Formats: sequence, structure tokens, C-alpha cells
Amino acid sequence: ISTGPGGYTKTYGLEPDLFVLGKPIAGGVPASVWGMSEDTAMRYATYNSCKEPGYSGMGTTLSANPLQFAAMRTTLEEVMTDENYARMDHLARRLDAGLTAVIDRYRLPWHVARVGARVEFICAPGPLRNGGEAEGAHAPELEATIHVALVNRGVLIAPFHNMMLISPATSAAQV
Repeated sequence: ISTGPGGYTKTYGLEPDLFVLGKPIAGGVPASVWGMSEDTAMRYATYNSCKEPGYSGMGTTLSANPLQFAAMRTTLEEVMTDENYARMDHLARRLDAGLTAVIDRYRLPWHVARVGARVEFICAPGPLRNGGEAEGAHAPELEATIHVALVNRGVLIAPFHNMMLISPATSAAQV
């Protein structure tokens, strides 16, 4: 969803067998949408035909409630606009360039990964090619120190890695 309408799959021309999108589609309200290829749908229907009615294989406590639909509609109509995505992409490119400049200036063996409005600095050379390399790139003590230093300067980034997400509300001054 951070890459634009249609998400990563549209941006990179992918045709997944299964697509799931969670809370971001409803602005953070617990909700999800999912879709599947015709082949996967047929397999799912066959699998489900042996199940007792009412069991979908996913949690349904909040399924189809008015709050979720209102949040999804508002997100799709007012937040996920071409104008917002263009602005977010511009600011994300700016953040990417700024982080890369700092990394280069200090000759750090780090890199920046950006996917649309999502920007992350990684304390390892890159790009990383697989999950094993990504796991090996974590530097918990260094990253914790960076997070504390950023919080002390009024900057809060994702607590479990070094990711920043540009939102429609992000200002140029914040980047």
C-alpha cells in the first residue's frame, strides 16, 4: 500500500496467487481485504467444502461491520489519492537521498532501501537478497542506540527496525 494504488504487485507487475491487505486499507482500523487467482479460489472452495459452515479460515469477529467499511471507503477516497501518493513519493525520495548522503559522508557500510513511501536504513552493506541476509544484517545494540538518539531528538521510527513511512500528513520540514 505504501507504493501506490494497486500496491507493490501493480508497481512491479506481479500477479500473485493470493493477495492480503490488512489494517492500512482502513486507516489502521482492524480490517482486511483479500483476493486470489481463479486457480487458488477453486482450491480454496474445494478445501472449504469439507468444512463445517461458518469456518472461513480467518478471524471473523469484526467482519463486515459499518466502522470498517466507513474507514475503508474514507481511506480509498480521501487518503489513497494520486495526489497524496505523488507527494509521499517525492518526500520519500528526499528522505532516501538525505540518508544516503549521510551514509556516504561518513563512509558507513550501510544502505537505504525504499519501496514507495517506505524508507529504511540498514546497518549493513546492501542490497540484501534474501531473508538470511536480512536476519544477519540486524545489529540490535547499534540499532537500539540509534533509536534512543533519535527519540532524544524528537524523532520516532518503527521500533522493530529502522523504517520510516511517509504519510499524507508528513510535512517537508519533518523530512
